[in-house]
Amino acid sequence: MSAFTTLSGSFCPGSEPANVIVKNAGYTTIDSMELHWTVNGVPQPTVYYTNTLIPTTNPGPGQSSDTVTLGNYSFPVNTPVTIKAWTALPNGDTDTLNTNDTIVKIFEAADFHVTANATSICPFTSTILHLHPDTGYQAETIEWQRSPDGISWTS
Repeated sequence: MSAFTTLSGSFCPGSEPANVIVKNAGYTTIDSMELHWTVNGVPQPTVYYTNTLIPTTNPGPGQSSDTVTLGNYSFPVNTPVTIKAWTALPNGDTDTLNTNDTIVKIFEAADFHVTANATSICPFTSTILHLHPDTGYQAETIEWQRSPDGISWTS
């Protein structure tokens, strides 16, 4: 296991995919493995990986890492969720070098709020909007929109 690729920064509550990067850091080509994961200690369905990963220690044609979706989880608002993921049985055998097989990360869906510096706005005036939480966003992932009628929206 190399890293989680989804659920970075702030995200909304609800169903989100748990994606990981698996990487062959060994010495032989891997053509199958099991991916196990738990959410807050509760086992989730095993994912069976059957693509070929060449070793990073002996590069050649092919890929040495891949992104795999473990499954979805419905994240509650403002509640820390611990996801643990690990690989097992590469090529159907015991992994003798298993210090890099497991990753663990705590995720928390945010409750987003928008506040303005004025409670009402007159025509041809403006206000400043603030988004809370105000950190943890990837560049260009927030889009503000306006609507004259609540039906059609302009970014």
